[in-house]
Amino acid sequence: DVEYVGGKSASLGEMISELASADVPVPGGFSTTAHAYRLFLAQSGLAEEIDTLLQNPEVYTDVRKLQETGKYIRDKILATPFSPELERAMLESWESV
Repeated sequence: DVEYVGGKSASLGEMISELASADVPVPGGFSTTAHAYRLFLAQSGLAEEIDTLLQNPEVYTDVRKLQETGKYIRDKILATPFSPELERAMLESWESV
């Protein structure tokens, strides 16, 4: 499952399936596929920008630089809209849940 939805979503799915019968509360959620995430990054140009940012050796030796770069990448991802096709596919999937 990790290759399809990523590690965090796969872990959440396993917790839901394994712990629900034990009355352990596990939050629900909605996951995109890893393919959809990579497609979003590629179509938006973020993949190339992120790759360029991560080529800076300081990111791996300077904690402050790592934090700044991570924040910049997160902010860019949050500010970038989905393509209309990807948004439509996600909304259709959400409505079928």
